[in-house]
Amino acid sequence: MALVDLRAIDLDDHVVVRWTTGSETGSELFTIERSADGSYFTDVGTVAAAGHSSSTREYEFVDRAPLQGTSYYRLRERDLDGSTTYSDVVAVGRIQDATITASTMDHAVWYVHGAEPGAHWSLHDARGSLVLEGTITDEAGSPIHVEGSADHLNLLLVKSSSRVFSLKLPPGTAGERTMVTASAN
Repeated sequence: MALVDLRAIDLDDHVVVRWTTGSETGSELFTIERSADGSYFTDVGTVAAAGHSSSTREYEFVDRAPLQGTSYYRLRERDLDGSTTYSDVVAVGRIQDATITASTMDHAVWYVHGAEPGAHWSLHDARGSLVLEGTITDEAGSPIHVEGSADHLNLLLVKSSSRVFSLKLPPGTAGERTMVTASAN
């Protein structure tokens, strides 16, 4: 078997592994293997091979339960005589489901956790008017001061390089611990 191309493509909720062979002689089966670390691989599926072919053949496998983050894929090709060969390894990076939280003890200062440093934030009142805006400086808990706006509902928008988070900050009283969580829109 002459492997011409092997690719892994992230498509939202699944990964497509595509490969092309230039020719095949006695090939029986392709086993698609996946790894989280590039060293230890497990089988995730199989695709029947052409057997004998002197022309280019296209193959595809859809991994419907892909790992988050970076995954590594390779092919194990088994011939009719039982011998096996392995392809090179290809990597695909998947965007992880992201959430951020905002917490407060006094409703005058909210701390945003989980947003990437450099993300832009804007605070809007119930009418949608801009009240404050700024930049996240620390992923571990950037403070946003909302004094004077703490007695009514506010909408906090956090825009990272690829996602937007919407958090509804409820009104409250001093000493009342509150936490809100949002997933990316």
